[in-house]
Amino acid sequence: MLQKLDQIINALEKRLQSIVNCRVQKEWKFKLGELKDAEKIDYDDKSWEMINLPCRWDIKKEAWFRKKITVPESIEGIPVKGSKVELFSSVMLVPTEVFVDGERVFFARHWADFRKPGILVSESASPGKKHTIVIHTFSGEGLPGIPVMQICYSKVDDVEFELSSFIEELKFARELPGGEELCKRVVASISPQIILNLKPSELLNLISKIEKDLSPLEYLAKEYTVHLIGHSHIDMNWLWPWEETVDICRRDFDTITNLMDEFPDLCFSQSQTVTYKVVEEKFPHIFKKIKEKVNKGKWEVTASSWVEGDLNMANGEAIVHQILYGKKYAKDKFGVEPEILWEPDTFGHP
Repeated sequence: MLQKLDQIINALEKRLQSIVNCRVQKEWKFKLGELKDAEKIDYDDKSWEMINLPCRWDIKKEAWFRKKITVPESIEGIPVKGSKVELFSSVMLVPTEVFVDGERVFFARHWADFRKPGILVSESASPGKKHTIVIHTFSGEGLPGIPVMQICYSKVDDVEFELSSFIEELKFARELPGGEELCKRVVASISPQIILNLKPSELLNLISKIEKDLSPLEYLAKEYTVHLIGHSHIDMNWLWPWEETVDICRRDFDTITNLMDEFPDLCFSQSQTVTYKVVEEKFPHIFKKIKEKVNKGKWEVTASSWVEGDLNMANGEAIVHQILYGKKYAKDKFGVEPEILWEPDTFGHP
């Protein structure tokens, strides 16, 4: 039989999963082909096929997906009125546009990233209000496929964050010296069934009380240091033209240097010598800021190779040249010799 603490954690995870499950929007109307006005709210889609995402189709044809949602009063007991409503998912590797209530709110010429930030459906949720979401993909190039979509409400997300954070706090606390015993004492009088039945506001109050009871472990927890170092994974011209890669280098490096000005403790690392070369030639004002951050020890150059190349297919001499020219550039331009060869997106390592 599971120990009481494990039962409490399991109950919390069930509550968390029930919230997460409410986001999922699997059922969509679907149709292939060139269609006129299919993005409009009043478009007649009665003849369209009802499908469950994820879905794949013939890239030679355009694809249309329609979904009508009604904003609920609450989700798992959490009032949603006034929430920001957003569409989230992962990545679609095909040219895509998204319409909300007949207005185009998103367009990606080569591939669509539905992760943070999400696609705005409504700035302020109004229970009972209906929204029509249309996703349209173009024919031609790419890898046709649409993942499961999620509709997220900010007030629900806030509760989910508190709940998921607390679960990890409990798991961490029990690993600290004396933590297992203290955790057991703190939850001894709490029934797992109560965890499952409490209103969200009551559950958050209980979490606050447990956190307070676990506060003697704070000094032990603070002996640990967690390092979170930013990095921008930039594919070269994989499913898009070189011009877009150049713009992504500009966008990301300009964004991170500005954030580093705003948050002095922020550190960053960047691989691929070619990304630095692009910025040096095209955007010298950004390159100057990068050099300043490197000199201050806030920006680590992890570009030991010219690109993040395939390390299995390339022969030894090609890999040696990648490293040779990558390290030479870093030494010439920044006065550093990278100690890390950052290759997270390669298909195996030699």
